[in-house]
Amino acid sequence: MKFGLYKYGIVLAVLGGFYMYWQYDRATNYERVEAIVTKVEETCYLRKTKGKTTYTTDEGPCGALKLLSESHPEYKGFKLVRVTYVTFDYVSPVDGDWYSGQHQQRKHQDGSWIREGDKMDILAHTAEPKKTTKM
Repeated sequence: MKFGLYKYGIVLAVLGGFYMYWQYDRATNYERVEAIVTKVEETCYLRKTKGKTTYTTDEGPCGALKLLSESHPEYKGFKLVRVTYVTFDYVSPVDGDWYSGQHQQRKHQDGSWIREGDKMDILAHTAEPKKTTKM
């Protein structure tokens, strides 16, 4: 019993260490910049969990995959999962040049939907101009 608790404690400590490093990395190596949304693209995939196994399809057009899940017997019981990719342009704090990036994100931090032409805050790396992350 004690050995099992030690294993869980070690796993939690390792996960906590990764989380702390991730937060440290974001605070020291990234800077908040304003980006302009140039494209919002929604794709979908089908997913079904059976026991401990999860089955998924490749991403594709949402309408076609919805029709496939409703009409094809092989895909009965699959759930349609929407994925939204946001492409944006931003000025890098490294060299002052414009770059493009892409994140998987549907809404702004305030909960409103992201649309082309919107401005959004991102974190841009302070040493690698093409590297970004979400807020």
